[in-house]
Amino acid sequence: MSAVFEISLFLTRIEKAYSLLNECFGANLVLDDLLVVDNWEFKNQCKLDIGNLLSQVNKGKIAFAYGTLGNKHKCGFILYQIDNRVNSVNVWISSKHMPFLDNPINQDNEHIYNLITKYVAENLGEDLLLCGIGPEISIQYKEKIADTIQSGHGVYEWIVPKSHNIHIAGYKMTEHNECVVWRQTH
Repeated sequence: MSAVFEISLFLTRIEKAYSLLNECFGANLVLDDLLVVDNWEFKNQCKLDIGNLLSQVNKGKIAFAYGTLGNKHKCGFILYQIDNRVNSVNVWISSKHMPFLDNPINQDNEHIYNLITKYVAENLGEDLLLCGIGPEISIQYKEKIADTIQSGHGVYEWIVPKSHNIHIAGYKMTEHNECVVWRQTH
């Protein structure tokens, strides 16, 4: 089984997060399966159509989508509310046919990070609380963004609103629109 490249977003609203895969990977996304569950124990699992997705997530359900990007790359996303003001969107794509995504940011994969950064900063910035990007990442959202970042694992890039006054050791800072981008240095 191959690893997955992940984009983990914490947003106040999730409506604009849909087209992230299409925009950043330049391929058509085909959803093969979309389902919702009541909880992480997968109680009351049922299939869903895309038109009802947001209403189900807003009711506290957890949504899972599985599909293919460009007829080749397995991908998907998980959407859920953490609380009334924080939503989690975890987007993943198999790196089986793109093993360069398993590596730290370098000349082979930097263009993907740049596309994601541009999309997040220009389209999700006003709703963004935090974004982490990398292979097989682990992020547990905490009330303080600095605590979330400190406890995260495998994240090669963090994107935060400029309003957060934080410093991340071992990462280089740049600005993009109303966001601050922290990229891991080698």
